[in-house]
Amino acid sequence: MSKLLKWDRWQKLFQAEYLVFVIVILGLFLRCFQLGQVPHGLTWDEAAVGYNGYAVVTTRRDEWLHRLPISFRSFGDYKAPFAIYLNGIFTTVLGLGLEPWAIRLPFALSGGAAVLGLIFLTRELLKFLEFKNPDQTITMANLAGLWLAISPWHIHFTRTGFESGLAVTILIWASWITLRAIQTKSWFLWLTASVAWILSLYAYHSAKIVTPLILLGFLIWQAKNLWNQRKALVWPIALGIVLLLPLVKDALVGDGLTRAGTLLFSRATSMTNFFELLWQNILAQDSLSFWLQGGTTTLRHSDGQTGVIYWPDLIAIAVAVFGFGWNRFKRLKFGWWDKLCLIGGLWSVIGLLPAILASETPHPNRAFLAIVGVGGLTLAGWSKALNYLNQRHKFNWLLLVGIAYFGSLCLYQWHYYTDFKSRSAVDFFDGYLEAAELAVKFEKNPPNNQEVDKILFTDYYGQPYIFVLLARKTNPIWYQGGGLIKYEFTSKINTGDLDRNKTLVIASPTDDILDAKKPDQLIYGSDGLVKFKVFYPKTL
Repeated sequence: MSKLLKWDRWQKLFQAEYLVFVIVILGLFLRCFQLGQVPHGLTWDEAAVGYNGYAVVTTRRDEWLHRLPISFRSFGDYKAPFAIYLNGIFTTVLGLGLEPWAIRLPFALSGGAAVLGLIFLTRELLKFLEFKNPDQTITMANLAGLWLAISPWHIHFTRTGFESGLAVTILIWASWITLRAIQTKSWFLWLTASVAWILSLYAYHSAKIVTPLILLGFLIWQAKNLWNQRKALVWPIALGIVLLLPLVKDALVGDGLTRAGTLLFSRATSMTNFFELLWQNILAQDSLSFWLQGGTTTLRHSDGQTGVIYWPDLIAIAVAVFGFGWNRFKRLKFGWWDKLCLIGGLWSVIGLLPAILASETPHPNRAFLAIVGVGGLTLAGWSKALNYLNQRHKFNWLLLVGIAYFGSLCLYQWHYYTDFKSRSAVDFFDGYLEAAELAVKFEKNPPNNQEVDKILFTDYYGQPYIFVLLARKTNPIWYQGGGLIKYEFTSKINTGDLDRNKTLVIASPTDDILDAKKPDQLIYGSDGLVKFKVFYPKTL
């Protein structure tokens, strides 16, 4: 057999410390390459995060003039605050600007931080599970990080402005810091862990369900160690309570619980109806369409083809689930492998709860916090399968599995930068920001000294004002004081509007002016379709 195929040589490769650097760089590359171009355009939420980050950093107020809010009203969906404050630091404090790539950059960088964090977390976790082989620990940790680096689920939600990606990163690092604190008994690490767990609650609404349950799991699992260190936990707990108070106050007397209206509890007409809806959601969320075929209601949440895991992942997860069940049926010793399966399974179930309890399923974004547990099950499954195969068959099955993943990654990337790049233009409102920038150009410095008294802007795609605010970099105080007085956002533009004096008209292709007059300019999406028809102002 060729030396290339020898198992030992590949193990030594994955035990190399420099591989951590290579894996993190790969993860960053997959998330940062053409960051502002694919997906092309910005969603309402990305535009709102970018603008409110700029607003709160420059004026300490959001677009509605709420001072340093805990929940950002935005479009009435009351966004979690951490992503907005962090975005303001990147785009405004660091001076990167309000371009799409700059708005998405903190989310992409957090994706790379999650990859590194999972490597550290896996190493620490295996020590706690009493896995006795140090070299194998490094190998498995590096493979876990590599799995997350190429995960289509993780790549998708860290290339765009989704708060869920930040929450996953924080939860990974919070878990690692907690394990290190238990081992080292460091008061500083305990304080850091307290801050990290609470910060996850400020990062994403789903964490308000997931984080307390994950913490409860830590409490049950490490009850003895935590009790032995109870004196060291007094100040971290006190700090956590203090940091939690603004969130509690916002939930009780503010708008922090507004998003709870999207849960099944608000839809169900009776207890029986609730369980019927819950069962339907479980079936939808756990369907193969969701896991393997990109089944979702919008391309904002999926590329529409790949799914949230690759098909080799499904094999590993099946091995982990059935292997764990078989070991329990046979009442075998509850070893490190069974514990890894149990932790991965429980984290997966807990992470899926926000999606299962929501009114819209399947929902890859609300389920995203489950990705850590799915990674644990995948790692456990392949460790069992590869160990079994390599003991009985003289072949490097790790190489074969690697080829399968490499092929899956290539197919995903090819589809992402071709078909998805074009098809996602509608879901990411491609052309919206360009139209807003054109409107601002005519408002502030019109070409040929054309006078502009009014800008008639279609709201066919929804929320046009946020793109104008983003393009203008409008101070929120000026905005609420009438800064957009020249703008008129309307759901319908007709032929008569083209005769309005000194008015720039930005219409959608569906408005009743298709044959009335030839547009002066067309704005296209990356799918090649016309998104806006622009009619320059005229003087009567």
